[in-house]
Amino acid sequence: MLTLLAIPLTVLAAVIPTLTAPEPAFGPPEQVRVAAQAKDDDRHILVRFRPGTAGSERAAAHRRNGARTENALRPERVEVVRLARDDTVEAALARYRRNPNVEFAEPNRAVTVAAAPNDPYFPGNGSLSGHDLWGLHNTGQNSGRDDADIDAPEGWHGAFITSGSPWPTDDYAVGVVDTGINAAHEDLAGKSIDPCYSALTGTGTLSSGCADTDVLRSHGTHVSGTIAATANNGRGISGAAPNARLYMCKALAADGSGYVADVVACMNEIVAKRDTHKIRVLSMSLGSPTASKTEEAAVDNAWNNGVLVIAAAGNDGNTTVNYPAGYANAVSVAASDRNDARASFSNANPDVELSAPGVAVLSTVMSGGYGALSGTSMATPHAAAVAALLSRKSGKTGQALRDALDAGVDDLGPAGRDPAFGFGRVNLCLALGGCAAATADTTPPAAPTSATATAGNGRVNVDWPAVSDPDFGGHRVYRKAGTGSWSQVATTTSSAFTDSKVTIGTTYTYRVTAYDRSENESAPSPEAAAKPTLKTYSPAAYKRLFGSIYSDRGALWRLLSNDGYRLEISAAKNSSGTYVSDFYAHATMTSAERAAVRKLSTAYNGNASSSHAALSLYVYKYSSSRWVRVDGPRTGVTSDRSFGWSTLSPRHYLSSSGTIRFRVRGTRKAGFRTRTDLVRFRLDG
Repeated sequence: MLTLLAIPLTVLAAVIPTLTAPEPAFGPPEQVRVAAQAKDDDRHILVRFRPGTAGSERAAAHRRNGARTENALRPERVEVVRLARDDTVEAALARYRRNPNVEFAEPNRAVTVAAAPNDPYFPGNGSLSGHDLWGLHNTGQNSGRDDADIDAPEGWHGAFITSGSPWPTDDYAVGVVDTGINAAHEDLAGKSIDPCYSALTGTGTLSSGCADTDVLRSHGTHVSGTIAATANNGRGISGAAPNARLYMCKALAADGSGYVADVVACMNEIVAKRDTHKIRVLSMSLGSPTASKTEEAAVDNAWNNGVLVIAAAGNDGNTTVNYPAGYANAVSVAASDRNDARASFSNANPDVELSAPGVAVLSTVMSGGYGALSGTSMATPHAAAVAALLSRKSGKTGQALRDALDAGVDDLGPAGRDPAFGFGRVNLCLALGGCAAATADTTPPAAPTSATATAGNGRVNVDWPAVSDPDFGGHRVYRKAGTGSWSQVATTTSSAFTDSKVTIGTTYTYRVTAYDRSENESAPSPEAAAKPTLKTYSPAAYKRLFGSIYSDRGALWRLLSNDGYRLEISAAKNSSGTYVSDFYAHATMTSAERAAVRKLSTAYNGNASSSHAALSLYVYKYSSSRWVRVDGPRTGVTSDRSFGWSTLSPRHYLSSSGTIRFRVRGTRKAGFRTRTDLVRFRLDG
């Protein structure tokens, strides 16, 4: 199953303005982990037979499985096989894989989405630039970092496309596999090649039309605008390759989901038209953590035919490798923000080859307006546009194009290729050979000069002096327990951290570093250590259960005072002939007490009117819904006695709202009374 490479539905409504709507205050939208949940196709599988397998043998294999071929994907030599009605994918795959003539059989995996012109959203062109095209031209506006962009105006100038109104479209195209395109959008009119196609059945069968119906996400239309929106037309935005055309093939439905067979069919359609429409780059803002041999074969086919596949690295915010980005013949693109820092959601792994702007990227949307989305889906079309314009100007394709693209970058992070940025953030001007290479920032901030660790109530508070650095990115807090190894426990922009994931009685040692927006990290601060201890509350927290006392076994004989917590109960005879007196009490802890409590104690002070009565203390265990006797029975309690209970695992004895329930039971063969002077409990942190 795929992770969507865009932002979640609940965010879109807040970040998609139109040209006629009041301009909202600028702020980066929330990022994405997972969006639409798509299930693998349960009616089809993908099968490739070994070369030389006769057609009769392939047909016999399908007959034995009660299956039939619905389509054949070429040149991958993969058959889209429909299963029998009562068959399952798992069972069918196991049978086909046992056939010696079968090279591979795999699921039909689910996929989902993941010179300044006069356009009003271009930086510097008026009041609408609050939502701006910082990825193309960053002057530090909206708290960005000067020149943290792809140097689009300089690159356009070098490509000689900055004349005319609007700038004219050239005779080349970028292939796109996505949710479709709103070809009637004012900034995309005349850009979409027609006829175009869709593949949405899970069988890899193409049909006419590629209209984007993804109203909520506008994913395909948004990607299209980032690549090739018309420039210098006085409307909206500019694409990174504003003179390109677009050949869209729709393989993802309105909810952003689809299947490998359909994605491969679209890839093959685009590659087949590579010369007809002069396509040398294929942009794929989709991905999955699961590889597919069929999909990999389609990527290899594109590569062998001179079409470079550029795909999204993924939005898991970890080291996961996503596909198709992870295949050897595809370029994996991570996301950077307007300060040239790695986007928090962007995957970082050795397969990342390039990075590009991917946070709060403004582009075209289904409604006809403009909106900001975030994700490696937004970074990918920036890189694809740079590659396409580079190919158009230089004539390079395949490995030569890839090498030039990798070299034409601003190197971010550690010098050379690294997991967060790859070779660096794409730079159109550098790629076209028209700019001097930017000098990579390799100077780390100064280290924090000290650190202080203070043991608290089941936690350790760590403080350090703030670091002053014009390129400051944040602090990293490292910890080791006892004589163990160091590990990072926090990243923060503040100068304090509270560590609550500690064990009482263990000594913890801390050190802090500073890092900048280029991921340069300082040396560590001096070390500081502390040992969290169990804190006992003051006697004021030793609570009376005021107003919580009652009895439902025996009769409340009398109150001994008006304060509501001292009483006497007379015993009642039960069906077995025994006299029983049950005294109940409860209390509810505050939220602060619940957060701090590590030990819970209760004490009962009282006596019975007969030395033959037996008293017991019970506590209600919410985790097992039963009363647990924790003290007693005690006999001979005719004078004031105190007995009680304590536990270091209080969570089992607390309700979800923090209520604690106690019961004192007295039993005797003859009548008696039991009296309480005080029932109380204590919290230990």
